[in-house]
Amino acid sequence: TYRSQKCLGCSDFKFLVKFMPCIHLAGLGINQNDVLTVVANCHETCGYCHTETPSSLPSAGPTISFLPSATPTSIPSKHPAEYPTKAPSFLPSYLPSVQPSYSLSGRPSA
Repeated sequence: TYRSQKCLGCSDFKFLVKFMPCIHLAGLGINQNDVLTVVANCHETCGYCHTETPSSLPSAGPTISFLPSATPTSIPSKHPAEYPTKAPSFLPSYLPSVQPSYSLSGRPSA
C-alpha cells in the first residue's frame, strides 16, 4: 500500500479531499512531491478512475481534469483560480476583494 514521505496512506488524505481536489493539497503545506504521488497512487481517494489507452479521436463529451498539463499554454484560464497563488499577479483583478486589506498602500486612494 502507498505511503507518503510522512508515512501517510491514501485513507489519511480522504478527509482533506472532501474540501479540495488532491492536486491542491500543496496549498495546505503538503510537500509537492507528496501531492504528485498521492494523485498517482490514490486514485479512489482522489476520485480518479483507471482508464484504458486513450483513443486517437477526440471525445464527444470531454471531462475536466484536475491534473496540471505537462506543458504550459499561452492562453489564460477562463475562470479565476479556486485557490490563491503564492506569487503576486501583475494584472488587475476584475472582482473586488472579499475582505479589505489592512496593510498600507504605496499610493493614496482617490
